[in-house]
Amino acid sequence: METSQAIQANLALEAVIVNAIVNQPRSQQTLIGPSEIGTDCLRCLARKLAGMERDKPQNINDVPWLPFLGTAMHAMLEGFFEADNSNYESPRWLIENRVNIGNIGDKEITGSCDLFDTVTKTVIDHKLVGATKLAKVAKKGPGAMYRVQAHLYGYGWTRQGQEVENVAIKFYPRNNVSMAAGAFWHEPYNEKIATVAMARANEIFEKVTNTDDLNEYLRTLPTDSECFSCSEYPSLDPVVAAIEDDLFTQPTPFNKR
Repeated sequence: METSQAIQANLALEAVIVNAIVNQPRSQQTLIGPSEIGTDCLRCLARKLAGMERDKPQNINDVPWLPFLGTAMHAMLEGFFEADNSNYESPRWLIENRVNIGNIGDKEITGSCDLFDTVTKTVIDHKLVGATKLAKVAKKGPGAMYRVQAHLYGYGWTRQGQEVENVAIKFYPRNNVSMAAGAFWHEPYNEKIATVAMARANEIFEKVTNTDDLNEYLRTLPTDSECFSCSEYPSLDPVVAAIEDDLFTQPTPFNKR
């Protein structure tokens, strides 16, 4: 009897956590944001711009646990920087401010920027990542999606009158006992990176809005071997060829994506 009650307690515990994760505001977001516009997966970019619904988690195995850990870390860091602002005559850190990065079609696109350092005029984004991503950051940089996101936030800040000189991403290690195992990527702010990304998104939005067969159009778009969103949508065939351009690189696509 005691064992059965303990199992019931565990099921109840898991149900509370799963329900909270699935129904938190970040999980309910339907309008595309800066974190998604720079994706290498054009198929999922088109899906999001078309407003396609993702498959809902069916059980605990489907719950996006790693993104939740990132969300929890962001909540803690927000408090740290709010507290640090008391050390200055005026706040050094602008925390979780919503910035407007322009329009896609007739939709105003905004995003919540983790940090803006008013002293160094630097946009900073927090990322909680595993060892594999940290190794890639060291060799190849943050990747197009994260890089574009940082510049889009920079673009949003400039539209609000801030002078932006740098964009940066602080990568925190998810699987290491020391924060020193993380990485800090940065580069000068470049408005063109943001405007090119927005132009690409508007071009795809125009196509998904006017196509007579959305699924057929999606089949023509390349996927990305590292895309986490593909598995959240119904699979499509056949495999499509990868493409490359100066800003967005497309790795070999996975089948049934």
